[in-house]
Amino acid sequence: MRSLRAYGPTRNARYCYTRLTKAFNDGTRGGEADLDVLDEHGTVLLAVRGLRMGTGTSERDERDRLVSERLLTLGWQQRALPEVGDGEAGSWLLIDTSNAVDTPDMLASTLTDALKSHGPQGTECASLSWSVQDTPPNDQAGLEKLGSQLRGRDGVVIVYGPRVGDPDEHSLLAGREQVRHLVRITRELAEFEGELPRLFVVTRQAQIVKPHDSGERANLEQAGLRGLLRVISSEHPMLRTTLIDVDEHTDVERVAQQLLSGSEEDETAWRNGDWYVARLTPSPLGHEERRTAVLDPDHDGMRVQVRRPGDLQTLEFVASDRVPPGPGQIEVAVSMSSINFADVLIAFGRFPIIDDREPQLGMDFVGVVTAVGEGVTGHQVGDRVGGFSEGGCWRTFLTCDANLAVTLPPGLTDEQAITAATAHATAWYGLNDLAQIKAGDKVLIHSATGGVGQAAISIARAKGAEIFATAGNPAKRAMLRDMGVEHVYDSRSVEFAEQIRRDTDGYGVDIVLNSLTGAAQRAGLELLAFGGRFVEIGKADVYGNTRLGLFPFRRGLTFYYLDLALMSVTQPDRVRELLATVFKLTADGVLTAPQCTHYPLAEAADAIRAMSNAEHTGKLVLDVPRSGRRSVAVTPEQAPLYRRDGSYIITGGLGGLGLFFASKLAAAGCGRIVLTARSQPNPKARQTIEGLRAAGADIVVECGNIAEPDTADRLVSAATATGLPLRGVLHSAAVVEDATLTNITDELIDRDWSPKVFGSWNLHRATLGQPLDWFCLFSSGAALLGSPGQGAYAAANSWVDVFAHWRRAQGLPVSAIAWGAWGEVGRATFLAEGGEIMITPEEGAYAFETLVRHDRAYSGYIPILGAPWLADLVRRSPWGEMFASTGQRSRGPSKFRMELLSLPQDEWAGRLRRLLVEQASVILRRTIDADRSFIEYGLDSLGMLEMRTHVETETGIRLTPKVIATNNTARALAQYLADTLAEEQAAAPAAS
Repeated sequence: MRSLRAYGPTRNARYCYTRLTKAFNDGTRGGEADLDVLDEHGTVLLAVRGLRMGTGTSERDERDRLVSERLLTLGWQQRALPEVGDGEAGSWLLIDTSNAVDTPDMLASTLTDALKSHGPQGTECASLSWSVQDTPPNDQAGLEKLGSQLRGRDGVVIVYGPRVGDPDEHSLLAGREQVRHLVRITRELAEFEGELPRLFVVTRQAQIVKPHDSGERANLEQAGLRGLLRVISSEHPMLRTTLIDVDEHTDVERVAQQLLSGSEEDETAWRNGDWYVARLTPSPLGHEERRTAVLDPDHDGMRVQVRRPGDLQTLEFVASDRVPPGPGQIEVAVSMSSINFADVLIAFGRFPIIDDREPQLGMDFVGVVTAVGEGVTGHQVGDRVGGFSEGGCWRTFLTCDANLAVTLPPGLTDEQAITAATAHATAWYGLNDLAQIKAGDKVLIHSATGGVGQAAISIARAKGAEIFATAGNPAKRAMLRDMGVEHVYDSRSVEFAEQIRRDTDGYGVDIVLNSLTGAAQRAGLELLAFGGRFVEIGKADVYGNTRLGLFPFRRGLTFYYLDLALMSVTQPDRVRELLATVFKLTADGVLTAPQCTHYPLAEAADAIRAMSNAEHTGKLVLDVPRSGRRSVAVTPEQAPLYRRDGSYIITGGLGGLGLFFASKLAAAGCGRIVLTARSQPNPKARQTIEGLRAAGADIVVECGNIAEPDTADRLVSAATATGLPLRGVLHSAAVVEDATLTNITDELIDRDWSPKVFGSWNLHRATLGQPLDWFCLFSSGAALLGSPGQGAYAAANSWVDVFAHWRRAQGLPVSAIAWGAWGEVGRATFLAEGGEIMITPEEGAYAFETLVRHDRAYSGYIPILGAPWLADLVRRSPWGEMFASTGQRSRGPSKFRMELLSLPQDEWAGRLRRLLVEQASVILRRTIDADRSFIEYGLDSLGMLEMRTHVETETGIRLTPKVIATNNTARALAQYLADTLAEEQAAAPAAS
């Protein structure tokens, strides 16, 4: 709100009179209102002005929230392996699936030995060889042998062999055979009439467990087994099915300990000797998952942004489209910009949003005109210009109003021009145009060592005025004296006013150029002589609506507020004249340029800190790079999705889902859309396609079986036939045949496997060398969650999920999305009758677009909160424990917090202390002692805000100013954070 004033006790309130004064047009569905609270007699008790109301979120924010809420992944947490008890180890059966004669698997044999050697009497462990390669589909003898071995067993361990070679067509067949093989064994187990043993399946690097796990080494031959096992776990919970994925460094003795420990964990992995357990994990998109691009600043657009206002460590380069100039506009290749205090406020999220205009970093620029819009006569390509741009100037290229750019006079350097643009323009307009400074005037210039202050000194001297100046520390005051200023005072004390009265025999001053706030501002106003002029260039008191008494104005004073940014919008012609004046006066040597300190644009955070800590003198200038390639983030809005000059392929394109996305691509103006399916389009599909063509879309139908290699080749040929590059592939083709484990046949596995697995591989192979923006594979939540009755389908989609990681490791674009059930256009619309929360087409399309604009290989998108099956999933397995309370949902811990939780608890405080010392040192730009107060180092409110924002983000623990004031050293605050985290962790099990 802008203001709140109380006139009486609100306990007597009876009425509230509300007037809506403004409706926001920023999409947040809110507005601004004035409120009067009245008693029963109509007397105003409370007056509220400028109350901002609404959701605070736009429709897009709501859609983003829904996407974040539904994004899931398979997360892995390092745990300590439970101890093996002293009781009987039981009886075990180990099944070796390798070819025991040609390629014996040492893991299987050593694991058998490790089990047998456990305990004083050892463990009974029989072994059975049942090769994947040599087992016929109906191996009745093998099944009978297995059945005879099951009775009395406590556990059955199936060990699958290591990867044979690099992924190729053979590995796809091998993967299918391993799925068939596991179905045969588990089907026999499920039908066993005695007490069921626990089933363990050992795979070899078939999962991506740690962030640095190389997808390139993923074992695609066993990628389908995880999805099948999750379904088996759902259908036959008495088997207590458990996956153990191992790497080449796994100690077999440790695997044996896991088997004998009786752990309830049902999805586990070993990496470099450490044990990990899988968890279904909320997985909102992170900033590190944005796409990146390598750009040349001499040709490509890029800009600086603060991703998270308040945390300067998130200041970064991002890609930015070059915008062709429209009528009355020019495009400029920027060489320099500068920092003003408004930029500091913007970077810390403290600058007010005025008239719904989002403030941008950088007001001024110097550069060279690279393009001219229609109707522009005052500029031509190649002109050196300086000026202002409302759209922000911390970028390599900008497009601005031609009236806000002025051609630089000959001999004026870029450095002189950038200092003149804001420093001289502000001082000149304030002193000359507003205050009408003249010879003999006494002029008080606050914060006179800054850019505007030094410019004001130059102007005052040129006009013959007497200068009185303030600065905030002894070194800066000494600098002013060295500059020849006789009357120098302390800006951090209001005593300057009385000292100036003394030095002027009670006269005071004629002009004040003010940037101070509060009592210092009032002291300056009261210091003015009769007819004095007060020029305010600060923003805090203006936007804070600070009250100013009228009593000093009895002396005929004039108060001016100067805002060049606002003038640029409301009076561009006047600003152009102002810039032309100060550029000429600077070029002619009438005005002296302030001192400059240069920073590369990439180091703008350091320059912001220097200004926020009042460490600088003169003008801080940012040098914009014009050469050298650099990797920059691509914001989701900038990531290419649909191109008019590109072609696109949709498999399964004649079904409801495929046609829905074809309509989306057509509406976006995609150059060519190739649809494929095994059969010709039915009448409804033909009607949809003809409608899209009638609207101007280029739709090509190319029928064929995507599981056959030549089909993918034909699709690429059709997509590129007109010369358009292939930009996107959407693989939604699928065959879904439901069957429980006991009814899954080899033929059914083939039908589910072929379009998903062979189709994905064929499209991957056929599109190599194409300039793809995205390659999206539609997977299924059946593989992630384990939907009963969909074992074969889950296996095929599980392969797709791991394949996505493998393809990404090749440096190729890929997004696999494991969808929940779609409503209206999906195959599972009937599920809505059972209470299933369906994905609406528009929700799904937005999620698809969001994900392919990022660089994430795999995501689940499933409406899980409130799902009727969620409670059973949580009850059945610790794998779902993060959703034990469906009313609350974690957004997922930060990487730092995950690192912290992986450490022993007694090491938390030390790691947190290092984080705090590092962060404070970055802000203060010097190393700090963990036992000295932050205040002793001069960490001011803005610096404290930056540190608090960063630490809260990294730890997930809220830090109030009071907490920091109470724990004012890195050591004390680290201990507070460690204790708080320990309390949270201790309370977590009780809450669930």
